Amino acid sequence: MIVQLQEVEYSYNTQSTVGPLDLTVQKGDFLSVVGPSGSGKSTLLNLLSGNYKPTAGKLEFAPGTRIIMVQQDPGLFPWRTALHNVTFGLEMQGASRFDREERARAALELVGLKGYEKRRIHELSGGQKQRVALARALIMKPDLLLLDEPFSALDPHTRNSLGEELKTIWQETGQTILLVTHDHIEAELLAQKVVVLEDGKIKNVVDLEVKAPHLRTRKN
Repeated sequence: MIVQLQEVEYSYNTQSTVGPLDLTVQKGDFLSVVGPSGSGKSTLLNLLSGNYKPTAGKLEFAPGTRIIMVQQDPGLFPWRTALHNVTFGLEMQGASRFDREERARAALELVGLKGYEKRRIHELSGGQKQRVALARALIMKPDLLLLDEPFSALDPHTRNSLGEELKTIWQETGQTILLVTHDHIEAELLAQKVVVLEDGKIKNVVDLEVKAPHLRTRKN
């Protein structure tokens, strides 16, 4: 178990409450969360990221759980190259230059940006910027990767391409992912489970019974 919500509620004021929410995220899960505007998607992300504290219920994380969120705005440093945007977190941890650059190159290759290491941010397309942001998150090896509609501002072709790459990354690495999207088709194509939010509550959890190939191989 990575995180478990039990009867979790969050109140903005006396009239507006999200919850109660009951949800368990297991290691290696890929969940998509869908719902209309105002359904509670952003609140759920803020609860999971620690930005909000529940006003009722129990929110439990596995000991030492590391969580990173990638948002629609990739938030890259324009004065840094793609490589050195990806190395930023490791720099803050005091990793050696050799180690952080070696790992950053591997992360960029994982997201399809091998050969783009020296590119400045203004030289990248919107999709490439999101790939850099994803690599920057993955290099930190989070226990839970939260994605807040990271592809919503992209054109359909780029969006579909990035979605497929994200699914491949999950299949190859077993990274635990929770993706918030307003696109029901995207949610169904990418995830193992689709969590449907409506009026601040979980209306349904659809298990698509999709397993990551690396997990099947490891089990076998």
